[in-house]
Amino acid sequence: SLRQVLRGTTMMRAFHLAQSLVEQKVIRGLGEKDLSEKDILSAKEVMMMGTTLDVLPITKYEGKNIGDGKVGDVAPTLRRLLFDDMRIRA
Repeated sequence: SLRQVLRGTTMMRAFHLAQSLVEQKVIRGLGEKDLSEKDILSAKEVMMMGTTLDVLPITKYEGKNIGDGKVGDVAPTLRRLLFDDMRIRA
């Protein structure tokens, strides 16, 4: 079954800030799509985003490692971008 994602402020701002990671070639691109378990398990890095979560790296799914089972580089970088953005806007 498909799960719907609420387009929250944190997620939308993270997508906007992540454009700089595309420009720096840290990531290849951004997009939205419905994910399957296969997509999640074959990903190099997975993260959840939200107001109370900020950017939360996910290293395991259903007991299986995502990527090498360690926090990747993108999640902490994106989290730092969000925190810096909040600090500037405050």
